[in-house]
Amino acid sequence: VAASDEIHALDAATGEQKWRIPFEHPMTAPLTSAGDLLIGVFETDVAIAFAAADGRAVWTRALGAPSRHAAVSNGLRVFFALDDSRVVALSLLDGAPEWERKLEGTLNQPSVARDRVFVGSNNNYLYALDDDRGRLAWKWRTGGDVIGVSADARGGAYYASLDNVLRAVNRGNGNQRWIKEIPTRPALPPLTFGDGVLY
Repeated sequence: VAASDEIHALDAATGEQKWRIPFEHPMTAPLTSAGDLLIGVFETDVAIAFAAADGRAVWTRALGAPSRHAAVSNGLRVFFALDDSRVVALSLLDGAPEWERKLEGTLNQPSVARDRVFVGSNNNYLYALDDDRGRLAWKWRTGGDVIGVSADARGGAYYASLDNVLRAVNRGNGNQRWIKEIPTRPALPPLTFGDGVLY
């Protein structure tokens, strides 16, 4: 649990406190669980990886710009969507920079599935990047600002946009699978449950 100036680790079965560690600057995005690490993004444009077992700082890396979105990880890398329209990939092991990609517009919450990193933008595009080198695999124009995307292990990506539509596309090439109108404006990104059975 991230509080105003500390991270608290609680036992899942009993609620007993296991450890707590302070941090100096406010967090700007939710904590992310990535393997044995917790990834925090802070007001100083810095990402810190904490060991989930005891809270010690494993690595620290300057991002060069703020981020308001939780990082995502594929088990090898951790990905950040920054306010300066860059997507940055760091090594999960030691925080070393692996690649960065400049996109267009204001980016939103990223998502990762298999070999793709997905991120939407307020310029009406959904972007798909290769996770290993950050190459643009494809981009798809939408009828409104993309507010978020989720993906599943079956190869689908699902995104909501401010034209009140939820779309499903193929992870590999961006081809549309189906489209569904939403009766009210979506406020948050879609989520997938049960290996993509429900959206």
